[in-house]
Amino acid sequence: MKISVCIAAYNEEKYLSECIESVDSYRGVNELEIIIVDDFSDDATFKIATEHASSSNSTIKVLKNERKGKVSAFNKALRTSTGDCILFLGGDDISISETFDERANLVNSTRPVICYGYMETISSWPLFNGVRHPRRGGGCRTGGACWFNRAFLELYYPIPRELPNEDTWIDVITKLHNVAVLSPNI
Repeated sequence: MKISVCIAAYNEEKYLSECIESVDSYRGVNELEIIIVDDFSDDATFKIATEHASSSNSTIKVLKNERKGKVSAFNKALRTSTGDCILFLGGDDISISETFDERANLVNSTRPVICYGYMETISSWPLFNGVRHPRRGGGCRTGGACWFNRAFLELYYPIPRELPNEDTWIDVITKLHNVAVLSPNI
């Protein structure tokens, strides 16, 4: 099975390396591709992403967006993705790669399935830095902690550009189509 990690980034030079390394540290049984879409950052985000792409053993694709926002960046990443299961991350999120195999197995289905799990935020605001979501069990209902399969992608893609974020659309599609929502035992 192939995992596509879609990372949307805008002015994330402080955090992007840690985000990429949290995913690139994956050493499981599944194939991994990382797709980073820089939304026309004003800082070194694109340079950092391309440096990681050239030094990694994983497949890392780095794309540039025309500053159209996070939703557009995720849509661009989704168009490029080839994985059987997909994970969304912001450039300021850390994923827990030790959970990738379990989460990939949970969404390995021909019917639409999503799986919420755990993530940790990176922030210059002390209140948010290092906060692991969720604080109590049940998985984190946010795009940054959501895995889904290709069957869900058929319902979900493209994310309407009028929406402020991917979370809203995930929630609408999940409820509208009665999609199975799973939580890993991590």
